[in-house]
Amino acid sequence: QESSSSCSRTTTASVLRNKEDRDHNSNKGTFLLNLENATATLLNQDLYPIGSLGEHETATIIELMKAWPWQKSVQAAQTIEFLLKRLVDEDHVKPIQIVDRRKCYKLALEGWARSQHGFERAREIHNYMIAIWKKLNDTCLAPDTDTYNALMLAAPTPSVAEDVLAEM
Repeated sequence: QESSSSCSRTTTASVLRNKEDRDHNSNKGTFLLNLENATATLLNQDLYPIGSLGEHETATIIELMKAWPWQKSVQAAQTIEFLLKRLVDEDHVKPIQIVDRRKCYKLALEGWARSQHGFERAREIHNYMIAIWKKLNDTCLAPDTDTYNALMLAAPTPSVAEDVLAEM
C-alpha cells in the first residue's frame, strides 16, 4: 500500500507541477497525460480498495476534480463523475472528511456544462443532490447559487437557463 500511495503522490505532483504549463498553453499533452494517470491511479481499486483512501488521497481526488472541467469534453465530465462516485462510495464505507461536499457536486455540474453536451446529465446530478439533501437532511448538500450557476452554465439555451434561475 505504501508504494501505491507513493506512486499517487509522484503522479499528483507531476499534475500540479504541470498546471503552470497548462495555464500558459504549452505542453497541454503532458498535462492531460499526467491528469489521466493520476486519476487512473486513484480510481484503481486494486491499488486503493474502497475504504482505504487517506486524507491525502481524498484531497488529491478533489484537486483532480477541479482540473478536469478545463478539458471541456464529455470524457472529462464522465471522469469527474467517476471521481465523485469514488468519494461517495468511500464515505459509505468509512466516513471521510470532505471540506465541501456541495462543491464536489458542483464540479461534476461544471464538467458537464463545459462539455457543452450535458445539460440533461447536469440536471440529473443536481436533482440527485437535492434528493439526498432532503432525504438525509444534510445541509452540506443543499443547493446554493454556485450549484445553480453551474447548472445554468450547462443550459443549452437562454430560456432554459432562465427556467433554472426561476427554480432558485
